[in-house]
Amino acid sequence: DGTPAGTYMIKDILPGAEGSSPKLLADLNGQFFFVGVDLYGWVLFKTNGSLGDASAVKNLIVAATGAYTPIVLNGFMYFNISSGYNESSLWRTDGSEAGTSMIFSSPDGGYLSGQWNGHVLYSKNLGNEYELWLVDGPMQNPVLLKSGAAIWEYVALGNAFYFITTGYRQPNSLWRSDGSQAGTQVVRDISGTGDSLIEEVTSSSQNLYFGARPTAFKEDIWAIGADGESRIIVPGYIDLQAQLNSHTELLELDGQLLFHIDQYNPDYTPGLWRSDGTPAGTVLIKGEPLRFIDLFTRVCQAAYFVNDDLTGQSDETWWRSDGTTAGTMPLADFGATGHLSAIIDVGGKAFAFGQISSGRYF
Repeated sequence: DGTPAGTYMIKDILPGAEGSSPKLLADLNGQFFFVGVDLYGWVLFKTNGSLGDASAVKNLIVAATGAYTPIVLNGFMYFNISSGYNESSLWRTDGSEAGTSMIFSSPDGGYLSGQWNGHVLYSKNLGNEYELWLVDGPMQNPVLLKSGAAIWEYVALGNAFYFITTGYRQPNSLWRSDGSQAGTQVVRDISGTGDSLIEEVTSSSQNLYFGARPTAFKEDIWAIGADGESRIIVPGYIDLQAQLNSHTELLELDGQLLFHIDQYNPDYTPGLWRSDGTPAGTVLIKGEPLRFIDLFTRVCQAAYFVNDDLTGQSDETWWRSDGTTAGTMPLADFGATGHLSAIIDVGGKAFAFGQISSGRYF
């Protein structure tokens, strides 16, 4: 319960030196389910958290290396078990022995990609390519949506979901799916080669945003509306010929897209920008002294980041923005030798970690 007196071992499932290697899963219908080892192999257990309460639900497999990525949906818990070299299997349970079963196995591995519209998405590894499956608790037969490449950066928008594909000899592309095989299609061939180097997919309530490269040295910011129509809102957002270290960071805040443009791009004013998903609604929030922004992080209803003024003195400052010019302000100056290495959200508060000088950290 957060105190030393209220912290205790619930049950020693496998007494002895080796232990039961419990893998933490999730809460389902008011009980906590986890996978561990007993005398018979890997077993699904449940507990209500009280002293001595941990009982076996079902024996799963004899040997495994771990259980990962639980998703609780529609009264079921889905989880992935790894066993042997790369082999994995997808399971689901309603908390009872009869309601615990393996959906399918993958000799070369697989992983739960996320959930959408009451369904679970699972990527199954076939060696040199992947299959994307749509799985539902009551369904007897999962639906194969796509084969060929792994799924990354899954994002839902409206009545569809979008994802990036990449893999062995597979192009990097943005796809859209309505949950059917016929409705799973590539959004647009931006480069003309099928390989558009898609990155930083993010969404607001009205739009999906991403960076894409029509050529090897330019990157644009694109927006897709709930109607599925795609458009460029910031052409030439990154100029890699001008500066190889430029990087894409897109962040949603109050239904708007926030992004930054570095000093190295000769076509735009460097600084913090905002967009409503249209070229006309894409405006500069604040320019000087924002020249090189990094560690773009959202905490509650604000964006936090570090700015390097590129004076050559390693002078970094910590900033906060609510998406307006008046609400964009510096919080702390770390001095000539300071360096910010991370910004994280802890309970709705922004914490910064870094180095003040050699051997001194904060």
